Amino acid sequence: MKRTVLFVMAMCLSLNLMAQEKEPFCCVKQGAELKYVTTDAKGNETGTSVTKVTAATGSDGNYNVAMTIALYVNGNQMFSPMNVTTTVTDGNASVALGGGAAIEMTTDVPLIPPRLAVGLELGTGSIVMNMGGIKTTQEIHTHKVVGREELTTPAGTFDCYIVEQTYTAKMAFIKAKGSQKVWYARGIGNVKTETYDKRGKLSTQQILVSATGL
Repeated sequence: MKRTVLFVMAMCLSLNLMAQEKEPFCCVKQGAELKYVTTDAKGNETGTSVTKVTAATGSDGNYNVAMTIALYVNGNQMFSPMNVTTTVTDGNASVALGGGAAIEMTTDVPLIPPRLAVGLELGTGSIVMNMGGIKTTQEIHTHKVVGREELTTPAGTFDCYIVEQTYTAKMAFIKAKGSQKVWYARGIGNVKTETYDKRGKLSTQQILVSATGL
């Protein structure tokens, strides 16, 4: 259950970072399929996820995206693929799961702008999520474009901006501090994500290993 909740949280936070441009820093193309592999600090595979965009409409920062997400651990599918619908209207994002489940999310963190440059300071703020009565609050303290890199993964080679943020998070009685680096490519979203603990030690890494239908 914990794995599932954290996975959905990460997915929702990524979808909230859409850019107001013809080709945003996320995948909004119907028929696209993205596969990610997650590893621990030692490089051991801990899971994979497959996201399929089943429908996508909108432009200029206003989108409605429907997708299915499947999560695998040790080669075993943890659940039937989730149906997820994300709506972004004037910078406000809402996410709903199929089967009557819902995630409520509010945020005052500005969206990633249409143009990025190394050194650019991005907006900070808080993200509050409620999933089945479990409330999670994430306070983003710093948010900055720290680099640009042509990154090659098994899915291909992508021109990426590296965005780093530091945060504190609270879920129920659990508190955590850490930082995260995300390699963003236009039309894809996150190509690589590294998460670090409060000591700056790598905790997890997620890599895009397959991208089709783009």
